[in-house]
Amino acid sequence: MKNTLVRGFSFIELVLTLVVIGLALLPILSTYSASHQNTRATMEEVTSVNFASELLEALQALPFDQLCLMNSAIEFSSGNFSPDPFATAMAKGNHHGLGARPLPEGFEITLLIDTYPDSGLLIADAKMLRISVTVRWGQRRRHIQLLTLKGRY
Repeated sequence: MKNTLVRGFSFIELVLTLVVIGLALLPILSTYSASHQNTRATMEEVTSVNFASELLEALQALPFDQLCLMNSAIEFSSGNFSPDPFATAMAKGNHHGLGARPLPEGFEITLLIDTYPDSGLLIADAKMLRISVTVRWGQRRRHIQLLTLKGRY
């Protein structure tokens, strides 16, 4: 009988190979993690911009005189305004407004309607109004703010 040597990988070589492959995969996996975080941040920003612009457009569709009468701070929570400028509009036959679509969990919205140039209060004979919508979200309290002017015409 002929005695042949069987050559193969030893256990130590196999373990070292797995360690090298694992170290090579770490940067790739961290790239996936960072990509996921960036995608989530972008989705949150798109959600806030879409909601703010939808609200801004709905407010611009309301009659100028009705916006002048909103002389108290408007709060938005759980899909409801307090006081609700759109409910008053519907009572007067103006059907512009928002659907009852609440903001996702962790989002806050602030709405400010003021005269332009800034007088600090709303007056019934104002010629221009500045409408500001600010949406805040996330643990770092990121925010976007959209501003527009509405003139009497």
